[in-house]
Amino acid sequence: MAGCGTRPGESLALADASMNWERSILTVDHQVSAYGCQEISGYRRGVKRGTKHRPFEQARQTPVPESINQIFNDHIDVFGTWGERGWLFESPKLNDRHPSYDWFLTQFKAAAKSAGTPRYTPKSFRHFFVSEAIHADIPLFEVAAWVGHRTTRTTEQVYGHLVRRAMERGTRTMHNRLGLKLEPFRNLIVPPHLTPGEGDDEDWDDVA
Repeated sequence: MAGCGTRPGESLALADASMNWERSILTVDHQVSAYGCQEISGYRRGVKRGTKHRPFEQARQTPVPESINQIFNDHIDVFGTWGERGWLFESPKLNDRHPSYDWFLTQFKAAAKSAGTPRYTPKSFRHFFVSEAIHADIPLFEVAAWVGHRTTRTTEQVYGHLVRRAMERGTRTMHNRLGLKLEPFRNLIVPPHLTPGEGDDEDWDDVA
């Protein structure tokens, strides 16, 4: 959630088949839901194809940091995977079943309380991802696509207070990129003195 910007339910539905290990890209195409897809889990509670706002055929992609990539590999080395897609997380009570979000939330709250940070929720990690991406000046349309917002408007409404004022940065950036060094030419360039003559009104208007 912190490294890839996934929602809690999407994180619980991570699978080896969703990872492009070579390019470090995660395809977010499933989520744990109280209304799981019967053809996959066989139960009402389970995992469903597709995510919030997106059907399976329109799955989004998000970058995977090297450190998170290593954590995924370490997790698989220790716990293995299960099912045809190589699901990473399994119910602690039932084999070949996804963990429920309620179970995950209970575990998270207990861990947060033990760490002395009870105010944090699972979504806090997702907020961290978006906040850091914005502070790194990654374009909002990229961030919105990574986290699954339907439009950048949602990103702006929720995280707009983090978007720094761009006016000063814009003028500074354009000045630096143009690279104009006018000091050597100061006082050498004299604008022409134009005086409109009779019948030249139309031409003078063009100059103005």
